Amino acid sequence: SMAMTPMPTPPPLAVDKSKLDKTLYIYNWGDYLDQDLVKQFTAQYGVQVQQDSYGSNEEMIQKLVAGGGGYDIVVPSDYAVAQMVKKGLLDKIDFNNIPNYANIGEVYKHTYFDPNDQYSVPYFWGTTGIAYDSAHVSPAPDSWAVMFDPKYKGEIAMLDDEREVPGAALKLLGYSLNTTDTNQLQQAEQKLIEQKSLVKAYDATNLDNMKKGEVWLAQMYVGDAQRAAAERPSVKYIIPKEGATLWQDNISIPKGAPHKYTAEVFINFLLDAHNAAKNADTVEYPTPNLAALPYINPADLSNPILYPPSNIISKLERVRDLGDQTQLYTRLYEEVKNH
Repeated sequence: SMAMTPMPTPPPLAVDKSKLDKTLYIYNWGDYLDQDLVKQFTAQYGVQVQQDSYGSNEEMIQKLVAGGGGYDIVVPSDYAVAQMVKKGLLDKIDFNNIPNYANIGEVYKHTYFDPNDQYSVPYFWGTTGIAYDSAHVSPAPDSWAVMFDPKYKGEIAMLDDEREVPGAALKLLGYSLNTTDTNQLQQAEQKLIEQKSLVKAYDATNLDNMKKGEVWLAQMYVGDAQRAAAERPSVKYIIPKEGATLWQDNISIPKGAPHKYTAEVFINFLLDAHNAAKNADTVEYPTPNLAALPYINPADLSNPILYPPSNIISKLERVRDLGDQTQLYTRLYEEVKNH
């Protein structure tokens, strides 16, 4: 359960305003940062914040590898942090500038992808499951099988992601979403090729698709499903019985970021208990910031979809960095998309 005792407040950061830059460049997932907080940061520190967005970790990594961007902040998921560290794409963070890091729960630190907590700061976490429009889909689905059901041809949307899309097929088949077994991957590819004629869209989030009722079923990240449901109450979200992805997104600083100190001041600002709560209430994702929990919308905290009980968590699987074998997934997904 969520402990509601307020945590001790970390010491405030003594910001050296003479070291702040005029602009901060952020490369983030779309709709994944409360814009009032951005305005507040600008008002408080006189720093303009420029934001670009991406739809997958792979898209973001490709842009950085190509030397694009000049970004100060990126938001990679767990396995992507591991890949980026290996590729030399991330800078070590100076945690002296981030006293509010103490607000982050220990369970979100010392991860397999950043064991010594040098390159990443936990941002949000969550699950990837199925959003469905209960006005059109019945009975209520409990399995990934519904995403492959010809009955819903043209009413299905998948994410546009080389790990999440194969992951759904692998889970349905009873396999790990990190498998490198070529026979299992071939079965998943076949399933996705058969599914393709049913799919209306492969989309970065499916937030608009679901909000506007463009589709009845969508593979979605939990917070986006919650936001769709806020505008379209017939939208529901499930974690399929076969299991699903458990993920953690993180804030990192790219190697050679032009405004590193300013980036660290911004990260510290986001990790303030009240700011983190406001951000969580806006984007509707579970926060790793324990100090924020007393200030979060209580309906969200008690919502088992956002903060799943341990018996559900135990059925979930994290996407791992597969090193050279990542190309198995890149190739599989290209085959499906090009079919």
